[in-house]
Amino acid sequence: MHPGWAAFLCCCADKGKRELVNAILEHEEAIAMAGETMLAFTEQEIEWHRNESKLKYELDRRDLIAEVREKTWAEAAEKTRKQTRAETWSEANEKAYRDKLESARKLKARGLSDEDIADSLSLPLKAVKTL
Repeated sequence: MHPGWAAFLCCCADKGKRELVNAILEHEEAIAMAGETMLAFTEQEIEWHRNESKLKYELDRRDLIAEVREKTWAEAAEKTRKQTRAETWSEANEKAYRDKLESARKLKARGLSDEDIADSLSLPLKAVKTL
């Protein structure tokens, strides 16, 4: 950035630096034109820009809150899905184990040895012996 612009933008609103601002305006035509444009803004336009700025800030703030809320909901939903999947898997494993034990009872009733039943159904020998 041109140093004249930086000095002008920093000092233009400060009445105590009026001499510096005037010196810049005398030497820099483009800055002088910008200064004239700034002076032409009405109080109503300035107020409109302030309100637009506040509105933009509020909308950005609400967007950020909505984004965080959405992310939080998505993470909670994923955690619930994983937990449900794990519980379902656990229930399915229990049912399969109970079914194997029921099959082992039937095979034992037919006279098969505990070792053969345990081997065939991939069950612990101790579980088959307790039937």
